[in-house]
Amino acid sequence: MAEHIIFYILALVICVFSVMAVISKKLIRSAVYLLFVLLSTAGIYLILGYHYLFAVQTAVYAGGIMGSMEQNIVNVPLIDADQESLRDYGVMISEEVYSPGLAIPFYRGSVEEGQNLDFVYTGKAVVRTARISHRSPVVTWLERHLHMSQIFVGLGSSPFVMVLAKPNHLAGGYVPDLADVMAFRIPAGHGVMIHPGTWHDFPMAFDGKPVTVLTMNSDEVVTALASAKAADEMDAGDVYKIDIERRTGKVLRVPF
Repeated sequence: MAEHIIFYILALVICVFSVMAVISKKLIRSAVYLLFVLLSTAGIYLILGYHYLFAVQTAVYAGGIMGSMEQNIVNVPLIDADQESLRDYGVMISEEVYSPGLAIPFYRGSVEEGQNLDFVYTGKAVVRTARISHRSPVVTWLERHLHMSQIFVGLGSSPFVMVLAKPNHLAGGYVPDLADVMAFRIPAGHGVMIHPGTWHDFPMAFDGKPVTVLTMNSDEVVTALASAKAADEMDAGDVYKIDIERRTGKVLRVPF
């Protein structure tokens, strides 16, 4: 009687996860569903006493799925941000004055003035803050803005991480080059102004410590993001946002 119940449970699992594997738009998720199908099939072989088929199903097919899943995971290099490492992605905002030497006569000798940051935006500039808590190390989304350079500055005593990829729109790219994707650890109290077209995810908290980030961008971008009905790809209001796994078949993961 128990074997009959287990058999029907495994059969139900095979039916449900077979359908989910087919309809899922995520490659890795489909592979996980298929793994459940293969393992459930192996369980049926075991109930029927086909031990050889059980071993083959488990070792060859299920093992192959696990191996292919590992091959589709890309660990994003995590490095400390500085002006040199960020050069192709943006500008480091740090304790050092950016392009010092601006000739303003007041407070000479006590204030070192820097040149204006090349902040670019359309319409109205928007300054706001966001509180960032721990989230999955898997990077689902990357986006870019062709008519805006965006600023992120960490407030308080906690660092944060920016996942960035080099701009490639001038070469006709609609998907980031995964070889150019880097995770930059931004020290506490520092920030980055990314170049127009730089692919990026929203900042990530580091070591699980929440961090408040000040952001500067355009009202056009904020309005487009806030108007989204659901978390999905979008191309509106100078926001081109893509699902990396859906577009590349790869899963990006930051090795926290």
